[in-house]
Amino acid sequence: MRRGYWLAGAAALAAAVLVGGCQAPRRVAFGSGVVNPMVETDPIASTSVWDTAQIADGAVTGPKVAAGAVSNANLGADCVDGAKIADDAVDSEHYAAGSIDGEHVAAGAVGGQHLAAGAVSNAALAADAVDGAKIEDDAIDSEHYAAGSIDAEHLAGGVGGGAMVYDFVTSSSANHIVAANTDYTVPFDTLTHNGLGGVVTNGSWYPPSAVVSNPVCVFAQFKITQVAQAEDIYGWVCDGDDVEIALQRLKDHYCEDVYVQMFVIYTPSAWNDVVDLHIFHTDTDGGNETVVPGSGDAETCMYIWAVQ
Repeated sequence: MRRGYWLAGAAALAAAVLVGGCQAPRRVAFGSGVVNPMVETDPIASTSVWDTAQIADGAVTGPKVAAGAVSNANLGADCVDGAKIADDAVDSEHYAAGSIDGEHVAAGAVGGQHLAAGAVSNAALAADAVDGAKIEDDAIDSEHYAAGSIDAEHLAGGVGGGAMVYDFVTSSSANHIVAANTDYTVPFDTLTHNGLGGVVTNGSWYPPSAVVSNPVCVFAQFKITQVAQAEDIYGWVCDGDDVEIALQRLKDHYCEDVYVQMFVIYTPSAWNDVVDLHIFHTDTDGGNETVVPGSGDAETCMYIWAVQ
């Protein structure tokens, strides 16, 4: 059998020499591993075997590809998907400017450490986003209140938000001569105006229940219409326990037609925590000094008012 193969190969070689003309002997393989040293492979054209049509599909595997041989031009559009990208491989250098939009930011991913100072503008805040918990204590000052924005609903207890109402208390008695070194209580008996709702009894003003435990403003005055060598003249407002809550003093006073006025903010603790007005003047030389307070509505009186 081997002899037969050799004869066939020799015949082929002879035919090749006759067709190709005078050529140098080349090496070719003869069946069953027999090699004729006369035939070589150099004359095969460089493109005749490596035409891609001669490479079977799927024949080129990873080990056949040289390092760095696959360039950007060799990659098809969208061929690199998430499975081809190594974990933690995409860094800031790979993001195009402005490429991270809202769709690609996970919910709750942006924390305070990611925000530049002053980055949150008024437009970025949703309506009602800033509640009481977000406002620092003592941060809201007068500049932050809109004009007229503080109404009665937003005032704390004890601070009235309505109209100012008042009682105007006078005395119907004639002028009284006040002897020296004598405590004289003005006998108020008339509510010329009763907007606050108090009551006048025995020369004193009694608070209505609506103002008990709430502050009221008290303004009291008396007019000295005649003085006979008076030395020091005092006026004071007392509460229901005859405790002085306001005091005014005229030192070494000798003139006439002068008002003694007092003002105090007072909080009645009960319905009988009254307000009254006292007049007193001194006498240290034994003379017959007297003080005569006026009795008219605008002379000896009290205003008591509050906001309800």
